Amino acid sequence: MYFHWIVLTFLVISAGILSHVQYQDVVTSEQASIDALSRSLLVYRSAAAEYARLNPAFTGTPNDAALSFPAWYHKPAGLHASILGGATYTYYSTPTPGLAAALLERTESVSIGVSKAGVLVSLKAGTTNISLPAVVPEGAIVVVN
Repeated sequence: MYFHWIVLTFLVISAGILSHVQYQDVVTSEQASIDALSRSLLVYRSAAAEYARLNPAFTGTPNDAALSFPAWYHKPAGLHASILGGATYTYYSTPTPGLAAALLERTESVSIGVSKAGVLVSLKAGTTNISLPAVVPEGAIVVVN
């Protein structure tokens, strides 16, 4: 009879450990995805900002083929840039929890935030007076350069 209790206790403990390990795997996977996406957004921002610097009269959405990306770069779906008046607005149109915080952690910039009613709301400074182009959707994660 005691043997059954020992086996049952062992199974309960094993199930708890397995559940915890699976949860940690999911969390690690989500963090890795956010990390990769934030780095991709910053690479895209740099390419778009360089394009804006080299083409000061350009206004609109630059063609990806015109941007200079590293050979290893693969652009995630939903990542866009708009250039208006020499300023570059790089944005990720799909709201992704944790992305803005990861970008802020990497750059410590006030010009990173979320689009709310056509204005940049910075995680660091709150509502800014930075107006965003009309093509930037509501709730998008935005990096202004």
